Amino acid sequence: MVFDMPDLNRASSVAAGLFNPITGKRIVKTWKADEMFSYLIDFYRSVEKEYHIQFFNTSPLYTPFKTIEEQNEWMGRSSDADYSRYIEALHTNSAFARQVKNPLGGLLLKQCGYIDTTVFSDALRDYLKRKDALLDEDLHEHELKTDKNAVIYRNWRARRIIFCTGEMAKQTSFFSWLPIRPLKGETLTIATNEPVEVIYNRGVYVVPHLWKVGATYTHDTSPSITEVGKVELTDKLNELIAFPYSVVNQQWGFRPT
Repeated sequence: MVFDMPDLNRASSVAAGLFNPITGKRIVKTWKADEMFSYLIDFYRSVEKEYHIQFFNTSPLYTPFKTIEEQNEWMGRSSDADYSRYIEALHTNSAFARQVKNPLGGLLLKQCGYIDTTVFSDALRDYLKRKDALLDEDLHEHELKTDKNAVIYRNWRARRIIFCTGEMAKQTSFFSWLPIRPLKGETLTIATNEPVEVIYNRGVYVVPHLWKVGATYTHDTSPSITEVGKVELTDKLNELIAFPYSVVNQQWGFRPT
C-alpha cells in the first residue's frame, strides 16, 4: 500500500528528469555511473512497454568548455576507458554554433537523456489505483504501530515500511535527528521555434521538447517562485544559448539535502 498526497511542487514533479553519466562542477563521472547506466535504459524501456506509455527519452548532451585547460583535460580523458564509453565526440572548435555559445568547443556525451517525470509518476499512480494499492493522503505517524515482526497501520500489516518523503522526512520522529535542510530549486519552461535535438548543459540545463531550464540551488524557504530565481536562470541561459526564446512558466520545489 502506498500513501501519497499529490503535490504540484514536489521536487520530482518540477524536475526535468535528466540522466547524465558525467556531472558536477568538475565534470567527472557520477557516482556508480557504470552500474546504473548499464541497467537504466533496459529498465525504463520495459516500464514503457508494460504500461503502454512513452516517458523515456535518450538524447546527446553537450557541455561547452569554459577554458583551454578544461579542453586539454578532456582531450586526455577521452583516451581513458572509464570515460570514453560515454563520449560521443570532443569538439575543440565551436559546434552547434547556431544554438549554443561555445567558442572553445565542448564535450558531447552519449547515454544521456531525460524522463518526463509527470507522465511516469501519473502512470505509476494509475497502476497502483487499479490494484487498490494507493491512497491520496498522508500517512499519519501516530497511527503507526510496530511489533517484533511487522509494521501495522490501521488495517494493514506489513514486514517493512519505506518512507520516501523528501525534505518532509525531518518532520517524522524516525528521521528528525538528521540534519536535513530543504534546498529550493526553481525551473523555467520556455517556448522557441528552434529545432533543438541536444540537451545543453553548462550552468543551467536546457532540455528539448520538455523545454525545461534549470535549476537554482538556494536555502530560501519561501513556498513560491521568485523574481531572483527567474533572473538567475535567464542570465545563465543567455550565456549558454544563441537562439531566441520566451519564458512561459516558472516552478519551484524543495530537495532534501
